[in-house]
Amino acid sequence: MQRTLVLLAFASGAAVAQSLYFGAEIAPDARSLVLRTPAGTEVAPTLPEQVAFSAPGVTSDGRYAGWLALFPSCCTSYPIPLTLVVMGPNRSLRRFEGSQATFAWCFAASGKAVVYRRSALHGPGPEHFEMRRIEDGSLLNS
Repeated sequence: MQRTLVLLAFASGAAVAQSLYFGAEIAPDARSLVLRTPAGTEVAPTLPEQVAFSAPGVTSDGRYAGWLALFPSCCTSYPIPLTLVVMGPNRSLRRFEGSQATFAWCFAASGKAVVYRRSALHGPGPEHFEMRRIEDGSLLNS
Protein backbone atom coordinates (compact mmCIF):
# COMPACT_ATOMS: atom_id res chain seq x y z
CA MET A 1 0.00 0.00 0.00
CA GLN A 2 2.78 2.44 0.92
CA ARG A 3 4.58 1.69 -2.36
CA THR A 4 1.36 2.45 -4.28
CA LEU A 5 1.02 5.81 -2.55
CA VAL A 6 4.62 6.70 -3.39
CA LEU A 7 4.05 5.78 -7.04
CA LEU A 8 0.85 7.83 -7.16
CA ALA A 9 2.62 10.81 -5.61
CA PHE A 10 5.43 10.48 -8.17
CA ALA A 11 2.97 10.25 -11.08
CA SER A 12 1.14 13.29 -9.76
CA GLY A 13 4.38 15.24 -9.48
CA ALA A 14 5.36 14.23 -13.01
CA ALA A 15 2.04 15.52 -14.36
CA VAL A 16 2.58 18.86 -12.63
CA ALA A 17 6.14 19.05 -13.99
CA GLN A 18 4.76 18.60 -17.52
CA SER A 19 2.33 21.50 -17.08
CA LEU A 20 4.08 24.40 -18.71
CA TYR A 21 1.18 26.84 -18.78
CA PHE A 22 -1.56 27.47 -16.23
CA GLY A 23 -3.24 30.40 -17.96
CA ALA A 24 -2.89 33.32 -20.34
CA GLU A 25 -3.98 36.92 -20.03
CA ILE A 26 -3.90 39.68 -22.61
CA ALA A 27 -2.73 43.12 -21.47
CA PRO A 28 -5.42 45.85 -21.57
CA ASP A 29 -3.87 47.36 -24.71
CA ALA A 30 -3.77 43.86 -26.36
CA ARG A 31 -0.11 44.40 -27.29
CA SER A 32 1.25 41.70 -24.99
CA LEU A 33 0.19 38.34 -23.66
CA VAL A 34 1.28 37.09 -20.24
CA LEU A 35 1.51 33.33 -19.70
CA ARG A 36 1.32 31.91 -16.18
CA THR A 37 3.86 29.15 -15.64
CA PRO A 38 5.07 27.10 -12.65
CA ALA A 39 7.97 29.56 -12.32
CA GLY A 40 5.77 32.67 -12.40
CA THR A 41 4.92 34.55 -15.59
CA GLU A 42 6.48 35.05 -18.99
CA VAL A 43 5.60 37.26 -21.93
CA ALA A 44 4.60 35.43 -25.10
CA PRO A 45 6.76 36.16 -28.13
CA THR A 46 5.46 38.32 -30.97
CA LEU A 47 5.86 37.56 -34.64
CA PRO A 48 7.46 40.09 -37.01
CA GLU A 49 4.98 42.90 -37.75
CA GLN A 50 2.46 41.56 -35.18
CA VAL A 51 0.73 44.39 -33.34
CA ALA A 52 -1.71 42.64 -30.97
CA PHE A 53 -3.00 39.40 -29.44
CA SER A 54 -6.48 37.93 -29.09
CA ALA A 55 -8.27 34.72 -28.07
CA PRO A 56 -5.63 33.09 -25.84
CA GLY A 57 -6.04 29.52 -24.61
CA VAL A 58 -4.20 26.77 -22.77
CA THR A 59 -4.61 23.01 -23.11
CA SER A 60 -6.16 21.22 -20.16
CA ASP A 61 -2.85 19.48 -19.45
CA GLY A 62 -0.94 22.79 -19.59
CA ARG A 63 1.39 21.55 -22.32
CA TYR A 64 0.46 24.14 -24.96
CA ALA A 65 -0.64 27.78 -25.02
CA GLY A 66 -2.17 29.36 -28.09
CA TRP A 67 -3.42 32.72 -29.35
CA LEU A 68 -4.32 34.67 -32.44
CA ALA A 69 -1.67 37.07 -33.74
CA LEU A 70 -3.11 40.30 -35.15
CA PHE A 71 -1.49 42.28 -37.95
CA PRO A 72 -2.07 45.71 -39.50
CA SER A 73 -4.27 45.83 -42.58
CA CYS A 74 -4.15 48.36 -45.37
CA CYS A 75 -7.93 48.27 -45.71
CA THR A 76 -9.15 48.45 -42.10
CA SER A 77 -8.65 50.79 -39.17
CA TYR A 78 -7.99 47.82 -36.86
CA PRO A 79 -5.58 44.86 -36.90
CA ILE A 80 -6.81 41.50 -38.15
CA PRO A 81 -6.14 37.95 -36.86
CA LEU A 82 -4.10 36.25 -39.57
CA THR A 83 -2.10 33.64 -37.67
CA LEU A 84 -2.94 31.10 -34.98
CA VAL A 85 0.18 30.55 -32.88
CA VAL A 86 0.68 27.59 -30.55
CA MET A 87 3.65 27.52 -28.17
CA GLY A 88 4.78 24.25 -26.66
CA PRO A 89 7.72 22.76 -24.84
CA ASN A 90 10.97 24.72 -25.08
CA ARG A 91 8.97 27.75 -26.32
CA SER A 92 8.75 26.17 -29.77
CA LEU A 93 6.16 27.89 -31.97
CA ARG A 94 3.79 26.31 -34.49
CA ARG A 95 2.04 28.75 -36.83
CA PHE A 96 -1.22 28.11 -38.64
CA GLU A 97 -1.60 30.70 -41.40
CA GLY A 98 -3.92 31.16 -44.35
CA SER A 99 -5.15 33.66 -46.89
CA GLN A 100 -8.18 34.69 -44.81
CA ALA A 101 -8.60 35.93 -41.25
CA THR A 102 -8.93 33.39 -38.42
CA PHE A 103 -11.94 34.30 -36.30
CA ALA A 104 -12.28 31.40 -33.89
CA TRP A 105 -10.17 28.50 -32.69
CA CYS A 106 -9.84 25.91 -29.93
CA PHE A 107 -7.71 23.00 -28.84
CA ALA A 108 -9.06 19.55 -29.75
CA ALA A 109 -8.15 15.85 -29.57
CA SER A 110 -7.05 16.08 -25.92
CA GLY A 111 -4.76 19.03 -26.67
CA LYS A 112 -2.99 17.39 -29.62
CA ALA A 113 -4.75 19.39 -32.34
CA VAL A 114 -6.35 22.74 -33.08
CA VAL A 115 -9.58 23.53 -34.89
CA TYR A 116 -10.10 26.96 -36.41
CA ARG A 117 -12.49 28.93 -38.61
CA ARG A 118 -11.40 31.27 -41.38
CA SER A 119 -13.51 33.62 -43.46
CA ALA A 120 -13.51 36.95 -45.26
CA LEU A 121 -13.34 40.10 -43.17
CA HIS A 122 -16.63 41.60 -44.37
CA GLY A 123 -19.78 40.45 -46.07
CA PRO A 124 -21.12 37.01 -46.74
CA GLY A 125 -18.69 34.43 -47.88
CA PRO A 126 -17.72 30.86 -47.36
CA GLU A 127 -16.32 29.85 -43.99
CA HIS A 128 -13.49 27.37 -43.92
CA PHE A 129 -12.86 25.05 -40.96
CA GLU A 130 -9.70 23.01 -40.41
CA MET A 131 -8.40 20.61 -37.80
CA ARG A 132 -4.60 20.29 -37.67
CA ARG A 133 -2.20 18.31 -35.54
CA ILE A 134 -0.02 20.60 -33.41
CA GLU A 135 3.07 18.41 -33.53
CA ASP A 136 3.61 18.64 -37.29
CA GLY A 137 0.83 20.90 -38.60
CA SER A 138 -0.68 18.19 -40.78
CA LEU A 139 -4.31 18.48 -41.83
CA LEU A 140 -6.58 16.05 -39.97
CA ASN A 141 -9.97 17.31 -41.18
CA SER A 142 -11.46 20.20 -43.17
